[in-house]
Amino acid sequence: MISPESGTDEIVPVVLGPTAVGKTELVHSVAREIDGEIISADSRAIYEGMDIGTATPPPAHRKEIPYHLVNFLHPRERYSAADFRRDVEEKIEEIRGRDRRPLIEGGSRLYIIALTRGIFEGPEADEQLREELREVPNDRLHERLSEVDPRTAEKVHPNDTKRLVRALEVYELTGEPISKLKREAEPLPVEFLKVGLDRPRQQLYERANDRVEQMLERGLMDEVKALVEEGFGPDWGAWETIGYKELALHIKGEYEYEEAVEEIKKNTRHLAKYQQNWMKKIEGITRFDLQEDREVKSSLLDLIRGC
Repeated sequence: MISPESGTDEIVPVVLGPTAVGKTELVHSVAREIDGEIISADSRAIYEGMDIGTATPPPAHRKEIPYHLVNFLHPRERYSAADFRRDVEEKIEEIRGRDRRPLIEGGSRLYIIALTRGIFEGPEADEQLREELREVPNDRLHERLSEVDPRTAEKVHPNDTKRLVRALEVYELTGEPISKLKREAEPLPVEFLKVGLDRPRQQLYERANDRVEQMLERGLMDEVKALVEEGFGPDWGAWETIGYKELALHIKGEYEYEEAVEEIKKNTRHLAKYQQNWMKKIEGITRFDLQEDREVKSSLLDLIRGC
């Protein structure tokens, strides 16, 4: 648990940005200037043996500055936003205890929400209850949800069976509306400086396409082959990672190679767009355009040193 006694209570910078925007070099350089250690908030960089496709910081960077929550989990394993929140709390305390400054870098939406707004940890799934609820027509599920949790019912479409079932499952298991439990979820007891790095969308798309080509040249296929030999598939935590899923499906004969590459580029562009749009909605974020602003590093350092 973070406490004032564990070290400085300085504000923790969180540097966000869509994939391929150019975070790695900039954040590393800034961390070096502030005697910092970097905590990754990338939900894919957590996995071992997937360095190329997840663009984990190069070994030279990790030798120069400590990086945390990178390459520590086997791709079979699953790691939740709640796990991330717990581990970040521990890492911040450890880093502050060394009189160094934690700096969070990433773009995984759920991870950032877990830190800054808190995240609801609901009860474990009750498969028998779920099956019983799935047998009820959606209109009756929605009617029941309107009775016990009108706030959630307003947000859930009557055809969204998955969310209807989950909301009612939580109510039946806890006796509390899921909307109330979510409101009570606590953010990390830390003040954050939120910074967003951005570029014009077309430039971002071009960079994303180029990065896919570079990853392929550096040996992404070899990483995927090694995973497939271990049994890489839909039951693995890392299965949905862009680049790995598409090439694994190619190896299994479901895509031609060129089709797989185009899918990787398309999915990377879609991810960048999603992250870019989400970042625009974050309250209290200071944004920098890496194409227009040539002094981002000095501006970012001024922001961090001023808080």
